[in-house]
Amino acid sequence: MKLIIQIPCYNEEKTIARTLADLPKSVEGITAIETLIIDDGSSDRTIEAARAAGVTHVVRLLNHRGLSTAFVAGINAALRLGADVIVSHAVAHADFPQTEACPAAPGSVSGHASIVNETTDPSLLPVLVGFVSIPPTGGLDHQNLDEVSTGAASGGTALSESAGTVGSDGSDASSFAQAERVCVLGTTVCADVVRSQSNTTAGGGAASSDDSGTVLVGVSIMGGPPLEATPPPNTTITLPGIGFVTLNEQFCDGSATLPGCAGATHSGLTVRAIHVVVTNPNALGVPQGTDIIVAEAHSDATFPR
Repeated sequence: MKLIIQIPCYNEEKTIARTLADLPKSVEGITAIETLIIDDGSSDRTIEAARAAGVTHVVRLLNHRGLSTAFVAGINAALRLGADVIVSHAVAHADFPQTEACPAAPGSVSGHASIVNETTDPSLLPVLVGFVSIPPTGGLDHQNLDEVSTGAASGGTALSESAGTVGSDGSDASSFAQAERVCVLGTTVCADVVRSQSNTTAGGGAASSDDSGTVLVGVSIMGGPPLEATPPPNTTITLPGIGFVTLNEQFCDGSATLPGCAGATHSGLTVRAIHVVVTNPNALGVPQGTDIIVAEAHSDATFPR
């Protein structure tokens, strides 16, 4: 299975090499990882720097067209290159390179966040927008988007971030994904602001996670009045003639339970602001099996007793 990580960039000669170096070299279940930069009309030597750093593929836009155009150009190129999975990893301003913990540090962390994770049909490629992640040794990865636009979801300004540290007496991680003016399947599910956040700490013989920072504002379902407050975790609402939506979806790693996802040496929590699943034939023409997640955040941490 081939994974292509696409990186839109504009005048990133000084940072593109670091961005490429921070990308994963292996992923479980993936047999080939390739990188693709979309140069959005840069006036510097971004392309030359990327090639020197070992980028696999280059798409060049002759004029500066903006992030959304570069993103679409990257998706189209990745499909032509035979990608099985496409990740829109980051705009190439890698201001925060990954850090390495002291080799003696006994703990580990993991975290990721994404703005949209969309599968319109189980037989088709998933689309992942605004994805960020950190390695087991910790670090920080972030991404800013001016707008979000996929086949099934749209939105305004968005931000995703994941960070973690591993020390001599404990480890901690935190991730969040935030988007404004979000709509899924037209106006089937809309929100003024959604923010999913997952925070985890481990050390001293205990580990736990929480959703502090999570908020859903102005959520409306199929044109109805907006909800007055952030819904409780795992609020599921039927979408007549379409399927269902789960708001503020939350689940722990392994067999741990909410709230807290408590464990002796490990804890982890995933939070999803909006999760729409299409189960019925519908007037929108959206295939059954379509699965759309907006604003997902995951963090976990491990530290031995």
